[in-house]
Amino acid sequence: MFNFNQSKNFLAIVGCAVAGLLSFSSAYAATESVTAEVVFVTPISISPQNQLQYGVLDEALAFGETIILNPDNSLGGSGLARILGSPPAAADLDITADAGLGITILVGNISFPLGYSLDTFLCTYDTAVDALCDGTGFGTTSSALGTAALTIGATLRGDGLAVPGNAFGSFDVTVLYQ
Repeated sequence: MFNFNQSKNFLAIVGCAVAGLLSFSSAYAATESVTAEVVFVTPISISPQNQLQYGVLDEALAFGETIILNPDNSLGGSGLARILGSPPAAADLDITADAGLGITILVGNISFPLGYSLDTFLCTYDTAVDALCDGTGFGTTSSALGTAALTIGATLRGDGLAVPGNAFGSFDVTVLYQ
């Protein structure tokens, strides 16, 4: 059996072992405080500068004739002889968004009266040139300046049903952060 001194030594050894285990396990644990940061973006704004304009056209614009108005105001298509005055001009909008973020530009909700239809919308924004922007839109990066011009051209297709007078069509331009 153990005597008192042996018990005392045994307790001292066990105490040292327990203390050693406690200090050993604390060497494998650490705590650090972490900060959570959120940056909220500025809402995107769109300011129209110029509406999409095809000018004055001959009402004899036939079914299938086209006038292609590009974002740089250049023209193409089979119906150019139908342009009688007021030169066509691409739509021009200013887009303001937080600089350098991914954005999507989309033309949708396209409506038009008898006489023509609009399709194949092309957009030029900052460094993106003549990107197809109807359908699913196109992705790009917002201007490093925060505000940049978006110009939009489209193909006008005659349907053979034009009548004299103003014929207003419309479309929506949506710009959203990716």
